[in-house]
Amino acid sequence: MPAYEPETNSNSSLRQHAILLPRDPPDPNVETAFRHHAESLRTVSRKRRAPRKRASTACQRCRIKKLKCEGRPICTYCQKYGAECTYQTWTTPASVPSTAFLLERIAALEEKLEGLSSESQPLRSPEQSIQESDTVPTTGDENGNHQELYLTPSSSGLPSNPIDTSPIPITDVLGHHNIFRSDQVVSQNIHESPYTHESRDASPAGPESEGNNATSTPFERFDLHDTADILPLMELYLELVCPLFPMICDVYLWEAASTVVATGFKNDLYSCMVSFVMLLAKAYSSSSVDPDESSVFSETVHRLSSLPVQLTLDYAHTQVLCSLFLLKRHRLLEAWHWLHAGCTTLYTVIKWEETRNLYKTDVEKNTILRTYWICHNLERDLTSEIDVLPSSRLSELEDQMPLPLGCDEASLSHLEKTRRIKYLFFLADTSLRSILARIDGMCSEFKASPVSSQWPGNVALSPVAVELKSQLAAWDKNVPPSLDWSPCPSENIPSLIRTRLRLLYWLAQFRLGEPVVIAVVGNTRAEFNIDVWSSLMHGLSSGYTLARTLVREGVQIDAIMGKRVLAAISLLEKTLDKSSLQQLQPSDSREILECGRRLLKEQLKGASGTWPWEIT
Repeated sequence: MPAYEPETNSNSSLRQHAILLPRDPPDPNVETAFRHHAESLRTVSRKRRAPRKRASTACQRCRIKKLKCEGRPICTYCQKYGAECTYQTWTTPASVPSTAFLLERIAALEEKLEGLSSESQPLRSPEQSIQESDTVPTTGDENGNHQELYLTPSSSGLPSNPIDTSPIPITDVLGHHNIFRSDQVVSQNIHESPYTHESRDASPAGPESEGNNATSTPFERFDLHDTADILPLMELYLELVCPLFPMICDVYLWEAASTVVATGFKNDLYSCMVSFVMLLAKAYSSSSVDPDESSVFSETVHRLSSLPVQLTLDYAHTQVLCSLFLLKRHRLLEAWHWLHAGCTTLYTVIKWEETRNLYKTDVEKNTILRTYWICHNLERDLTSEIDVLPSSRLSELEDQMPLPLGCDEASLSHLEKTRRIKYLFFLADTSLRSILARIDGMCSEFKASPVSSQWPGNVALSPVAVELKSQLAAWDKNVPPSLDWSPCPSENIPSLIRTRLRLLYWLAQFRLGEPVVIAVVGNTRAEFNIDVWSSLMHGLSSGYTLARTLVREGVQIDAIMGKRVLAAISLLEKTLDKSSLQQLQPSDSREILECGRRLLKEQLKGASGTWPWEIT
């Protein structure tokens, strides 16, 4: 094999020679000429480049939901859910605001400053109020409809960001909406109303407010037919009703309300949803019934019934809102009808999306999760109290809809304070209702079993009862301090969500000892051990605390809770007739029970609609 010989051709020698040769210095004239040529090319390309258009490439709904939008004429998301695909138009570049835009901002700022200064000044005469109202800059049309006053958040006193649900003083909301006549009586009602910013979640239907029915509250002056009153009533709904039933996202509600304000009430789903929201806001903000309430509700139900059935979450929300209003008016059978329809729609939507593996954002998943548990709890309460009513198939999905255990405040730390507290109350309420449902199931099993002399002892020492009692204690211990909640009746201004949670807690405690109380009342001559008497004392104490909470806070409760509290009062009244149990009663036991029964009769029998139970 020949030895390897290096390449000795002429090309390799030339390359080595070229590498070894020193380079000549660059010619400055050539470099300068090249630089001028490149600059001229950049100038020409810059002149030829078309001005960048700042047109919108995503529709308004995709912008809010942070979704990818395919663009015009209609995107896939809006076509799928049958929504209106609208695009934002830019008349001028965003970096150079127009003169009209600046003047509008200045006018809104002057109006806001004028509203703030009027709060610190004494009440003016009607003539001065009328003169000042004529000088406020508005953008109304020839008919005097000031639509711009309600479409611009800065001019309406509402938060510019729809997600911001921080509480606003009621005087600011009412003062910035031109819906009142300018007289001194209305101004006094606004400034002297007990439903201020601190107590907007309190129900005005207490014993101390019965003498104030002669003078109407500012909430009663809202017109259910007027689109100008949509945004104030929407604010009331978010403050009063949304903490109790946080189904719909705040952003979506503001979007629906703004659409109806701009276009008016039509035969569409947005109009039905907004009408039910307005009805709920008025029902929870005032103890009296609006004279137009029945006609508006009938029109809204007729409008909803005329629409084609839609397998969407919005359609299910609208049906459940109708049921919530009927439940507030204690029309339970009609409430069950619409709730059953809403649960069926929700079940179909969940199964339909599950079979097709449709993508859902985190906001949509959380909305479905909250809606499911609210509907599931309502349906379970209704069908347990009226056992002849059938249930939907929504309960079959309970294992697929897990909620966070307890009230983990750290997992919601990214939310603002108002929304975080609202969702913490929702988690606390849902977990407590789950414990109460297990207690009711245990009581039903014990009541169905044959009664014997050992029956009370078996109930008191049951492992299931001991476990449920420990779950209640753990729930009470894990309630976050930020909720400012305690099981003791409060002397402060009542809060609907706190009072409902307190009544649920003491009802669960009473249900734990209810079987023992029933057994002892039926056989007072029998001898029981110390465990039975401890369970009896626990049941009696919890029952009287339940009645005392109802009487002391005096808020409006729904018909289902009213029936449960009434059953507890009836059982406690039977113990008063037993001489052997009279020493176990508190000194004011008879007065508490009589006052609680009278309060329930006033709230529930005076309501409109059907009442399936007799109250004596």
